[in-house]
Amino acid sequence: LILFLARPVYLCAEEHTVTMKNWVFTPNALTIKTGDSVLWINDDDSHHKIIFDDPSIKSSENIKPEQKYLVIFDKSGEYKYNCKYHHEYGMYGTIIVNTGNR
Repeated sequence: LILFLARPVYLCAEEHTVTMKNWVFTPNALTIKTGDSVLWINDDDSHHKIIFDDPSIKSSENIKPEQKYLVIFDKSGEYKYNCKYHHEYGMYGTIIVNTGNR
């Protein structure tokens, strides 16, 4: 049996968490490795919508309180994002994805 996958399989991938609270992403900068995922958790009383500057990364839908949003980063680079609703209040973040061995 031979499987062909559209994406590489990362056996040692890690899941990282970013919380949204008081109109701030915590941490607002995060360095990860290719294949890792980031889970955004809305711990706020308001809705948020994550918009990436890089159009190749799918932006979130509306994230209600207590909801989550997950992205797997399979290419190295620096990915800047903001909250569509609160960017004017400084709700920005950056994910830096490095290649390398675990």
